[in-house]
Amino acid sequence: MPVDWVHGEIAVKGVGFVPERFHGYRDPNAFRLHVRKSARINAKRNMWEAVLLLQVDEKHRVRDLILDDDHLGAELADEVKHADVMSERFNADGSCEVSVSLPLRRLGEIIGKLKGFDRFMENESA
Repeated sequence: MPVDWVHGEIAVKGVGFVPERFHGYRDPNAFRLHVRKSARINAKRNMWEAVLLLQVDEKHRVRDLILDDDHLGAELADEVKHADVMSERFNADGSCEVSVSLPLRRLGEIIGKLKGFDRFMENESA
């Protein structure tokens, strides 16, 4: 699991590869931009999957809360979209590796603000 409880963050990586249509492309800057964009998209997708799997209590994960509250899902997705890019590295094979992180505190504030967990628990006990 990509959760660092000591530093209070989720950190994941994404890798972007060279699209086939750009093999032999003459503009190296455009080539690198596409590869980096692909890596960032992959990293954010991996971050979203990690957020969904976060355990809220012994029985529930974040994905369970989102099923009950669409607004909560939209708020969390927006937070993932703006995750901090920690590093980018271009490899010799033309691929790019991007690391992104997201403070757990921000996720907790969103869940607490919207009280999605309280509503979920009320529905479970009814």
